[in-house]
Amino acid sequence: MTRLANQLGGLVSALDIDLIGKETQKALNAIKHLAAEARLDVRDYEMSDSRADMEKNARIAVKRLEELRGQILLASEHGIFSAVDVVVLSAQLDEIVSKLG
Repeated sequence: MTRLANQLGGLVSALDIDLIGKETQKALNAIKHLAAEARLDVRDYEMSDSRADMEKNARIAVKRLEELRGQILLASEHGIFSAVDVVVLSAQLDEIVSKLG
């Protein structure tokens, strides 16, 4: 998850925030927020003490990761991510989700 967050951060930081529109800025902020929250959700899953906590934290993390995927797709419509970026990021999200389930 840290690798994905770092990759997203690198792609986002390469953009000049002052030259993009408000809708694009909203999408970027949502991606940053969701990536940070998803990283924490995965950490909570990894630190779970019981099976019940693991299952609960896995559900929360998967939901957040799916929200992140949706924001990445939305951002690609604004030209933030290329089709290749979307495929690579989606594959990484799929890998993380599979490890949670």
